[in-house]
Amino acid sequence: MLTGYKDFLVDSKMDEDFARAYDAFELPYTIAKQIIELRQLRGWTQSQLAEKVKTTQSSIARLENMDQALPSLSFVKRVAEALEAEVEVRFVYR
Repeated sequence: MLTGYKDFLVDSKMDEDFARAYDAFELPYTIAKQIIELRQLRGWTQSQLAEKVKTTQSSIARLENMDQALPSLSFVKRVAEALEAEVEVRFVYR
């Protein structure tokens, strides 16, 4: 029995199609999640990533927490390059 919205999300995320759609809808948080995962995969702290991007640790923290509007594509690209990753932007025809 579902008791609230959070229970609904937990139950619904068990469905693969719903999980993909939900994650796509949450774009800023998906970007942040990927950055965190890549940073942790490399064993880096936020400060170490910031040094490689030539920015501050607080900028990386804001990016990972999505404490601001969507970051600029140029900043995301710099972070991706430091993480040895690529940025992919897609438009999907509906």
